This record gives sequence, C-alpha cells and structure tokens, in this order.
Amino acid sequence: MKKSNIFAYVELSKLAKRLQEPATTLKEELKAQSAYFNIIPAKYFSETLVGDWEAILQRVHLQPEYSTAGREATSAKVPSRPAGRPTAVSRLPMNAAALAIEQMSEAECSKLAKQILALFQKLEKEFV
Repeated sequence: MKKSNIFAYVELSKLAKRLQEPATTLKEELKAQSAYFNIIPAKYFSETLVGDWEAILQRVHLQPEYSTAGREATSAKVPSRPAGRPTAVSRLPMNAAALAIEQMSEAECSKLAKQILALFQKLEKEFV
C-alpha cells in the first residue's frame, strides 16, 4: 500500500494545529485557513485516506443555491475559474471555500473541524 505524500502530512498538520487551538471562533479560523482546501490535492493521500479528504472537500465546495424567493433550492458546485485560464487541476476560486464556510452554521463548522482532525490522526499513523 502506498503511503500518503509528506506534503499532505506537513500541510494538514499545520491546519490541524490551527483548528485545535483557534485564536478566534472555529468558523473564523476555518475561513482564515481555507486556502488549505485548494493547496492539498487528494492525489497526495493514500488509497485508504483519499476518500476522507474528498469528503471534506465535498463539504467545503458545495454551496446551496437559492431560489428567487430566497429559499434554499438545491446544492450545486461553486463555479470553477473562468474559461481560458489554464489550470493543472480544476480548483475553486480562492475565496469560494471561505464563502462556503461563511454559510455554514457553527455546528457544521465543528463537524468539519472534527473530520479534519480525525483525518490528520489517521494520516499521522502512516508516518509514525
């Protein structure tokens, strides 16, 4: 079995540390650290952990669409970068993850943080 990439370990350890000791509210800390959702590609995780990271990305990258009446209609992916700009991997605009987190409740932010910390614990076991 292939181990996760050391880059994923180092970067996720930084994110986990910030979430364990947030300087502000958990929601604000997640928004401040939202760039990690774009800089850690799923391919850097082992086969056993890639699904966990993709589940986290799914939570951050989905935002509800609202009808004209202001009611939540469906969940839809945030649009990717404008056409014509080459990217190696389809990613969200930098602020999209922060905007998705902004729309989450404190309970949802807490659940997201717990998912991230649980993934980090599993990742840490691969390197210890």
